[in-house]
Amino acid sequence: MSVAEASVAPSWRRRGDCRQVESLTARPARPDYDFLLGEYLDEAELLHARSRAKLCGVAVHRILIGEGRIDPVDYVTALAADLGLSYVGTPRKIGFSAGRRRDQSRQCWATHVIDRKSWVVFDGTAASPKTIAALAVRLTARGHVVGLAPPQGIRDCVLDSAQSAILRHAVSGLGRADPNASARGGSWLWQSIALASSFGALLGLIVIAGLSAERLLTALVTLPFLAVVLVRIAVLYSYVLVPRAPMPRSAARQDDRDLPVYTLLVPLFREARGLPGLIAALRQLDYPLVKLDIKLILESVDKETVEAVQALRLLPPFDVIIVPDRQPRTKPKALNYALHFARGDYVSVYDAEDQPEPDQLRQALRVLQLGPKNIGCVQAKLVIDNLRAGWLCRQFAIEYLSQFEAGLPALAWLGFPMPLGGTSNHFPIRVLREVGGWDAWNMTEDADIGMRLARFGYRCEVIASSTYEEAPYQLKAWIKQRTRWLKGWMQTYLVHSRRPRRQLKQLGAWAWVGVHAQLGGGLLSSLIYPFCLCFIAWRAASGQTLLPAGNLIERTLVSLALFNLLAGYGLAFAQAAACCIGQRRWGLLLQLPLMPVYWLLISFAAYRALIQLGRQPFYWEKTEHGLTRRRRLRG
Repeated sequence: MSVAEASVAPSWRRRGDCRQVESLTARPARPDYDFLLGEYLDEAELLHARSRAKLCGVAVHRILIGEGRIDPVDYVTALAADLGLSYVGTPRKIGFSAGRRRDQSRQCWATHVIDRKSWVVFDGTAASPKTIAALAVRLTARGHVVGLAPPQGIRDCVLDSAQSAILRHAVSGLGRADPNASARGGSWLWQSIALASSFGALLGLIVIAGLSAERLLTALVTLPFLAVVLVRIAVLYSYVLVPRAPMPRSAARQDDRDLPVYTLLVPLFREARGLPGLIAALRQLDYPLVKLDIKLILESVDKETVEAVQALRLLPPFDVIIVPDRQPRTKPKALNYALHFARGDYVSVYDAEDQPEPDQLRQALRVLQLGPKNIGCVQAKLVIDNLRAGWLCRQFAIEYLSQFEAGLPALAWLGFPMPLGGTSNHFPIRVLREVGGWDAWNMTEDADIGMRLARFGYRCEVIASSTYEEAPYQLKAWIKQRTRWLKGWMQTYLVHSRRPRRQLKQLGAWAWVGVHAQLGGGLLSSLIYPFCLCFIAWRAASGQTLLPAGNLIERTLVSLALFNLLAGYGLAFAQAAACCIGQRRWGLLLQLPLMPVYWLLISFAAYRALIQLGRQPFYWEKTEHGLTRRRRLRG
């Protein structure tokens, strides 16, 4: 077989085919990308690509591949032929090593041995032709046989040798690095003993000491609820009275040439129906395509979505990652797996139903680059846009409006750790790797990583850009989703309460109080809310006043409990109303009277989550999307 035949022969594209090819002396590349003229491009197309490459600050072939003008396999084949090197479809690994360049974070070369000859196989797209030619000349002079492979071939080589290691790290990397940080271990012994002892003491005081269950319950919930009320007061004060900083939208637009590569992680499971809308939304992002690295993360068992993605024949910047099946089958495990292949300096997470505003990446990047150095994450606002689907969707919209317009910005203002939203959060990749990535065993990996960022000394900020989402409109689907969220909050609270003294030292007293007020107080309020309503209804039905005729301490406790209940109601209504008015969502104001009913459903989901935490702690209840009509995507 001749050298030319070896460089393009189909047998090289078959996995594991390692035929011997004669050692070659690499030739210097012709000027620029002239080797593509004729068969693949005409002069006008190459001139356009050179112009675009100069504007974006990238190599010419990045423009050609990113804009779909040439297939990566065709490009690498042509480059190998021009340099006098061999084309290797998928290198068969015997020995493997990975290199990183200044503008690349992925594996870009591999080494393997064929018939006792040392081979070096490069990703032909990892650098410019001149750079690859210079490297090939040096390596050939040292006795190596040099070949070029397309990016997918290098990835296949990596997966052949390291897939099990990558998967293990995705599943248990955080737990191996810090056993205290993963939800996999469940509650610690002392936490279980403390919970059982508290329950036993409660029964003992009621049965043995004859203490009124009503009085005891009042005493137990008064102080924790007071902390929740104080946080809500601070949130409302922050939203209504604290001046807001100017929105970053007015800032000067950053030149495309100065923008870094941005990786978008998009986990998909049973989402074939929503794929067209998702792809359209991501294509409308105001960011150079050649500097986007969009990972569509699929589960190997989800044949329907895999086939739907393959049928779309997506070109760069879309890149499909298929996660091997292994428990737990969760979103954070898939994110960890795909993070290994991320090329960007910054990473964002989007869900299948998301429609981010086009300028979101630029806004987030500006804050991450120009803000304080301890900003570890930027959270965009989440907005529900299928309001016509039913009252549940409208209540969901009120909840999100209160959380992202007032709640999260107030937590940042107070200096409290921020439980992130599950999507549209933006990280520097170095920070994400420093804190250990996501916990594959936590059902709300977003809230957990927000707490962990704070323990590493990082803070989170909220930006003005919005991502439009679809809320579940069926009660059954809503209950499943909320159960998963509340179960994850319980897991997060248990994880970040395992070593209280260590947590206090890492966070400081103020942020430590904030964690317990948010997580502990929020969970407790969800669990105790139905009993508060039953207590009020029972006192009213029996003709008794709400204030008992007991001693001063008892009357004080009950008075404080009633204040907490009324203030909690009032502040929640006031916050929701202020956000609706502030964002001119007039139609949602009419939905505020139904909020107490919505809270009862949250309480039901909280008890379901508590039961599931004991029986199926790592079971991920999937929420199906794409079932309702939504607003048109903004251009």
